[in-house]
Amino acid sequence: MFSGQLTIDALVQMLARFKESPVQRERSIFECMIYNLFEEYMLFPKYPERQLKTAALLFGSVIQHQLVTDLNLGIALRGVLDALQKPPDSKMFVFGINALDQFLDRLIEWPQYCNHILQISHLRATHSNIVAFIELTLSRISSGHLESDVDNASTVHH
Repeated sequence: MFSGQLTIDALVQMLARFKESPVQRERSIFECMIYNLFEEYMLFPKYPERQLKTAALLFGSVIQHQLVTDLNLGIALRGVLDALQKPPDSKMFVFGINALDQFLDRLIEWPQYCNHILQISHLRATHSNIVAFIELTLSRISSGHLESDVDNASTVHH
């Protein structure tokens, strides 16, 4: 993936197949790759920018495509939130934005997480479009207009 031989989409598709595979070896490979991705998080600040962006896209994509659930989902979401809390000129903040951008459509599932994101003061100044998208998502949740308005909320982000 980092050498460009495998796209992120291709890797995500492979991970999805391995996660649901009847073959134990493939399920083990999936678990190992997710574990290594999360373990590598501590080293992300040392990554060159291009590799860090690739890691962010993968990180966000495993959330978007529901490849992580339960505890691993919590770890992934926490990692993105922690990155977003870093200074806006830091590499990890950029990682957080790039990862978050991959799973914006799923934020409607996690209103409390949305509120945590909105508490990050520098996000409003640096990425007002994301803040507006999250605020609209939360207003849709609270008003009960989930079905038809998710598409409208998506439009605000883009």
